Amino acid sequence: MAEEEMEEIEVQQRYKFDISEELVLPEFYNQHKNNLPMLIVVSGGYYGQTKYDDMSTDQVMRFHCCHSVRRVLAREPTEASDIKLDYLSIPVNGDYLYQLVKTRTQKSEPMTMSEILEKRELPVLIQFSTDKIVPDEGKNRDGSQASFLIIATYEEDFIQGNYLLNGKMSKDTAAVSLSPMITVTPVSGFVDKPQEEFDTYLKDLDDFVAKNCTYPERNCDLRIKKYNILDPEIKEVVRSDAIFPTGIYGDTGDRLPPPPVPARGKSLRKKEENAGNEDDLYEHYVKIKDVHRTKNDQYTKMEELQNMSSASDSSPKSSNSAALIRFNHANLSVKDVGDILKKLKLGKFVKRFKSEMIDGEILTDLTRNILINEFNFSHIEAIRLEKFIASGHVPA
Repeated sequence: MAEEEMEEIEVQQRYKFDISEELVLPEFYNQHKNNLPMLIVVSGGYYGQTKYDDMSTDQVMRFHCCHSVRRVLAREPTEASDIKLDYLSIPVNGDYLYQLVKTRTQKSEPMTMSEILEKRELPVLIQFSTDKIVPDEGKNRDGSQASFLIIATYEEDFIQGNYLLNGKMSKDTAAVSLSPMITVTPVSGFVDKPQEEFDTYLKDLDDFVAKNCTYPERNCDLRIKKYNILDPEIKEVVRSDAIFPTGIYGDTGDRLPPPPVPARGKSLRKKEENAGNEDDLYEHYVKIKDVHRTKNDQYTKMEELQNMSSASDSSPKSSNSAALIRFNHANLSVKDVGDILKKLKLGKFVKRFKSEMIDGEILTDLTRNILINEFNFSHIEAIRLEKFIASGHVPA
């Protein structure tokens, strides 16, 4: 008998739980975050991309506490007319240092992200400091330092606890992200044993944790993450009116001007006197005001997305798919198509689509037969992409 089958039988024989109480992790968090600690069984596992969202069906875990990791959301400030779909999520208590950017030559002393948030109001323009290793996400393609506009703070929630095997709990603690792909069910007792024995067992687990375990923030996911604007993790943060009070991203929608060229014949002394007003990136990227757009102005991708998302809010059953219903597929780039494949849990096909140079125009001509026969999609995977092409549907 396979090890997974033996574990499943062991869990079902040992623990009593009502599958009708099964909840996806976000719902479990909302309902039970104030009722921890609690013993749970993973009733619906998921092979995630990280250790934080990778849980096997029939694993047993003692959820001990909740932890919120404070993060900032940042985006590239360049090319305002070419609005980006991608954002950078940076943990406030990470290991990196940053510098405030005033001009191309003027930067602050290295600071932690926490210090920046204490001293400055958002939005604020920053670079990763070279006083510590600069992550790849903080560099341009040529390896130079990239600038980022921090636009908001938000919190990412985790549940911390310990895994159990054969009824015994490990001293090692772990954090679980609130993946909607994972379902858990509270354990209410032992099978064929009195409730008093189960209550004593829970008390023993509590005593074990008090003597042997800690649940620090470093257990949680402190990586720098890249998100697409449609990702549910940041969707509500990006759409918040508090972040973009003057329109789309607070930008003008026009390409930002190049730095001013010094007039011929100016002395170095004169140039230094005017240096404070020259090439002021903060004025360009942080204090830009919105401009009026006529009805004949062509909508950008993000204007379409934002307007559709707002319209979808009137429906109580609105989801990510509502923001895409009238999306013009012809405007999608090859990279945009790749981002959508990841959104549809079809990320394994991104490389092939990229090699075939499939953009939005070509995407609309892909049939189910082509997807199955040429790209080796399963029937369900083909239907999932076919539904998106037809109506913009993204399973919630």
